[in-house]
Amino acid sequence: MSKRIKILQTIRQAHFGGGETHLKNLVLNLDHEKFESVILTFKKGSLYDEFRESGLSTYCFETNIPFNLTLINRINDIIKNEEIDIVHAHGTRGASNSILNALFNNIPFVYTVHGWSFHSELSILNYFIRKNIERFICKSAAKVICVSNANLKQASFIKPSKRALIYNGVDTNIFKQLDKKEIRENYGLAERDFVIGFLVRLNYQKNPLTVLKACKILMNKYDNVKILIAGEGELKDEVDSFIKNENIGGRVIHFPFRKDVVEMLNAIDLYLLPSFWEGLPYGLIEAMAVKIPAVASNVDGIPEVIQNYFNGILVQPNDVEQIADATEKLMIDNELYSKLSKNARDTIVEKFSLSKMVSETEKIYEELISNKKN
Repeated sequence: MSKRIKILQTIRQAHFGGGETHLKNLVLNLDHEKFESVILTFKKGSLYDEFRESGLSTYCFETNIPFNLTLINRINDIIKNEEIDIVHAHGTRGASNSILNALFNNIPFVYTVHGWSFHSELSILNYFIRKNIERFICKSAAKVICVSNANLKQASFIKPSKRALIYNGVDTNIFKQLDKKEIRENYGLAERDFVIGFLVRLNYQKNPLTVLKACKILMNKYDNVKILIAGEGELKDEVDSFIKNENIGGRVIHFPFRKDVVEMLNAIDLYLLPSFWEGLPYGLIEAMAVKIPAVASNVDGIPEVIQNYFNGILVQPNDVEQIADATEKLMIDNELYSKLSKNARDTIVEKFSLSKMVSETEKIYEELISNKKN
């Protein structure tokens, strides 16, 4: 058997998030007869532990600094000792701290963009700096993979031959409907409860206070509305303060990050995601795979997943009344809810499968190795 292609997979952190989910799905489902992954993170977390426990060569060099030159020799040692053929970075920080090593060692560099680091919410200076960092990384890369067409269209500074669109994918044999009644009992939820799910990091991008404000409107009208939150982040204290000040603690179930995502999704009735920006959010396609309709922002890659009133509802991220109204429609209109639920899963099965994501990435690896040999 010919030597397996060895890929150094780099990522900023190993915690709960879309990029981390993508990396896990990719690494564990590559054809292991052809490909072998080595993991490098720049912060430890549960995914780091999971990779180590699975027997993968896994390294962590803790840093919060992009282009950390003190790491170059250490990463070079990994490339040499592990006989790395390709470096594949996930996200800007993972790329900034491994691109120079790939260039120095004349190794093909693949960069997967899980949403650009530059966006309209930044100051002019920050936007300029981040966009030029992305420009440098992309121009130096052999291939740049975008997970949404919206992100791809923003990449005018990349040669068309270097660009690729590969949608995030989920395993629909795992993400599927389970026994909702039994699962709800485990979470202390009643059958009559209408449960809104918000299973993300509690940061500015994900807009948690808007979620709570919209839910509060519905809680004032319906006594069976509850919200299940799973996640932590820099806005956790503000979230906790809102819940306390509005006296809705009895109707909010709040967990830190949990691994039982499939069970949590089967416990909710609706997935709410009013983000200010996104690449192509994993939580959204996982929920839709479980036949949970979503109310989500009309930004970036989300409209590539959601067709309005066909498999979900699109809203403006800061329009609390519009978000509450869209959610209420799905609460009271059973026919609409059933239609969106069925179409949500059908969309994921047809367009966002894990096997498709993995096979298209494998083709890029093989193409790069073939080009290098030639």
